[in-house]
Amino acid sequence: MPGPIAVLDANVLYPMGSRDFFMWVHLEGVYQPKWTTAIHDEWIRNVAENEGIPRAKLQRCRALMDQHASSALVTGWKRYLPQLERTKIDPKDRHVVAAALKAQSDAGDHAEVLIITSDVRHFPIADLQALGLSRMQPDAFAFDLFRHNPDRVLAALYKMRAALRNPPFTTAKFLSDVIGKGFPRLVEAVAPFRAMI
Repeated sequence: MPGPIAVLDANVLYPMGSRDFFMWVHLEGVYQPKWTTAIHDEWIRNVAENEGIPRAKLQRCRALMDQHASSALVTGWKRYLPQLERTKIDPKDRHVVAAALKAQSDAGDHAEVLIITSDVRHFPIADLQALGLSRMQPDAFAFDLFRHNPDRVLAALYKMRAALRNPPFTTAKFLSDVIGKGFPRLVEAVAPFRAMI
């Protein structure tokens, strides 16, 4: 599949709008998502505790994600943890970096793998660059995907909005209430194309 390879941190998969957006743009062939069972466990635990959504419902969502992004699940990443011990990467987030290193190894030496996270301070850029990795915040990544693939991202947004039937959303409300909460830069960029969403 074409497009950049991106490991999605749990804080990217926690908000429903963010999780859905990154799944829909993946289905349009815009980028290649990656995650691990540990990342799944973290976002599911936090959503269940903070939002009161039953774990069984979240586990169904997880299964659908793994089904529709069949190459996203990274395994064998734990062997990369020892090389991260002397870094300043937050110990609780080293599993994300280990997953990125494994994804990079699987894709080949020349592949660029991004870590998409809201907690950039947990991932010092100097440490990531020394490992051949980089990071981006979700809104910056979403904007970048739109900049390089406007038609496909607009198609993803249209399909995402159309799938929200209970309740249905007008384009304006969808952009402000669902997409706008996590992607203000993207919302500004797609504003001239509202008729396509």
